[in-house]
Amino acid sequence: MGKWGLSRDPVIPVPWLTTAKTEYGRNKVLLRPGKGLMDWIKISTNKSLASQRLPSVTAEELIKHNKENDCWILLFGNVYDVTKYLEYHPGGIPELMRAAGTDASDLFNQYHAWVNYQNMLKACIVGPFRGSASKLPRAKDAILDNPSLKPSVPVSTILTMDSFALW
Repeated sequence: MGKWGLSRDPVIPVPWLTTAKTEYGRNKVLLRPGKGLMDWIKISTNKSLASQRLPSVTAEELIKHNKENDCWILLFGNVYDVTKYLEYHPGGIPELMRAAGTDASDLFNQYHAWVNYQNMLKACIVGPFRGSASKLPRAKDAILDNPSLKPSVPVSTILTMDSFALW
């Protein structure tokens, strides 16, 4: 690490430096080149990216899929395999993993109520949820909202847009 907390290799971003909370409380990260929304649209249009398609998904089945290499979420009655979408999520992989194997509907509404998830995730649909959502674990706390997960970095070393002000 350099003096300002920057990685010596400019290709590898430092996670705490490239994560920020927007004015609306959402966490945003710097995505790698080729991992933006338009890139996601290109790879997901007219394809099935879900690991499997099922006539229905139970709570017991959904809970099993809670890892980065196998990540399913429940959104408003349907289960989606978002494994391949993780690296395209503007809030970063850890933020989306908060909902892995759970009902993400409330969390989604909290941050993305205006997003057309049905169209954006149609390539990821596994099937309709059948069962009781009350059997599902609760989504985890936000990374930047959980003090135990925040890095302890002196505020004076963090660069902001004001650091580059020309006035």
